[in-house]
Amino acid sequence: ISHTDEIDTRVIAPFVQEALDGIEFAIGPPTSRWGSLRASMGHPQPFDLKYVGVGNEDCGKLNYLGMLSLFLLSTH
Repeated sequence: ISHTDEIDTRVIAPFVQEALDGIEFAIGPPTSRWGSLRASMGHPQPFDLKYVGVGNEDCGKLNYLGMLSLFLLSTH
């Protein structure tokens, strides 16, 4: 988090993947890569995740809309 630094949209893919992996950990089937890790930790049933918030505190930054688009497109 920074109030002055920005990340170019072209290099955001690892951050998008990390978010998707976290979502898979929470709601993926126990046969998936991250769902199986959750299951091995004693919670085979998916968590009741209904919403994922994407912060808007940096919406005035140059690359915000491009990054938001990448997150939204990756989840559909």
